[in-house]
Amino acid sequence: MKEYKIAKGWGIIIYICAPLLIALFIFLLAMPFIPATKNDIAPDAYWFMAVLSIVMITVFTFALLDIIKGKFVIDRNRVYSVTTLSNRELLFHEIKGYRTNDKFIIIEPKSKNKKNIKISTYFGKTDEIEEWLLENDYPDLDKIQEIEEKKEILKNQEFGWNETEREQKLVQARKTAKIINGIGAIAGIWLLFFPKPYQYAIVPCIVFPIICLFILRNFRGLIRIGEKKNTAYPNIFMGLFASILALCLRSLLDFQILDYSNLWVPMIIIAIIYITILLFCVSDIKYEKAYDYLNAFGIVLLALSYAYGSYTTVNCVYDNSKPELFNAVVLEKGINSGKNKTYYLNLTPWGPRKESERVTVNQSFYENTQVNDEVNVYLMKGKFEIPWFQVTAK
Repeated sequence: MKEYKIAKGWGIIIYICAPLLIALFIFLLAMPFIPATKNDIAPDAYWFMAVLSIVMITVFTFALLDIIKGKFVIDRNRVYSVTTLSNRELLFHEIKGYRTNDKFIIIEPKSKNKKNIKISTYFGKTDEIEEWLLENDYPDLDKIQEIEEKKEILKNQEFGWNETEREQKLVQARKTAKIINGIGAIAGIWLLFFPKPYQYAIVPCIVFPIICLFILRNFRGLIRIGEKKNTAYPNIFMGLFASILALCLRSLLDFQILDYSNLWVPMIIIAIIYITILLFCVSDIKYEKAYDYLNAFGIVLLALSYAYGSYTTVNCVYDNSKPELFNAVVLEKGINSGKNKTYYLNLTPWGPRKESERVTVNQSFYENTQVNDEVNVYLMKGKFEIPWFQVTAK
């Protein structure tokens, strides 16, 4: 019998970090009830923080319990795994094969009535598990699938009149996918980290997702957008994701929207149009496995992010309206710490704002502004009648 548990290094890290993070999220959950911190978080933001805290407390609690209980065992005539939530077992003759990804080795059963056994790659000596699977002639199902997909491509007459032409089409698709992913990554990096000149930096990220639709349509399903390991089909997921992520993040970081009421309808319409055209360009989408539904959900999120990012940035960057000037006083300064620090000022009511509210600012402006300082607030109508504003020094 051979037993595998979490690697010692990872075990020590989780033993130390999980209790600290659980304590942190318990504190965030309790902030409104602690006199010293009850005013440090806005009521609207608290509900999001509360849900996030509950989820994180649950996740880190299960992670800690899994360190104690979790294991994978190769026994005399079976393999089995023990986790906090489940115990799973497969006899040797019930194993169909295995798959691997960055997080798991997945042992699949022959029968649909049995469930997969997932072994975390954070376990110690997982290379021994893969060696054992190979030595016992259990096939790598990802490689088999890749071979089968390539055979499927070379037999598909939509990709060419004969096998040689289809092979050339596949080579061309792979080169095209690499180029497209490279262009999307460069466009995303330019906009996210070096957005100058701004009015030109946003253009590639707005246009690129549309170009991807033409690429997908031109290759008739040979190029795909699903992020799937060991597949014969080239994909352009990374380029599409990089450009849309940069566009969406920039729209959130750089523009303060005063009123969102004129945004939601056109945003949803743009997303629906994009998804509809995408489905027309990619006729091979099937919904047979959980992965297919997860992929579909990801496409919807990408479309919504693209619609929000593109509509918001165009509304603000190309706005030629004459700004209205208002004055406000800084009541409070603060920093929300996290993966990325957010700097904010709490301002007195100004113009349409009838109550004091927080606005995010860049680090330089934050450091050069003090409580009780007066600042300028410029209110713009927006290209698409979505009002937005900027805060500057007096």
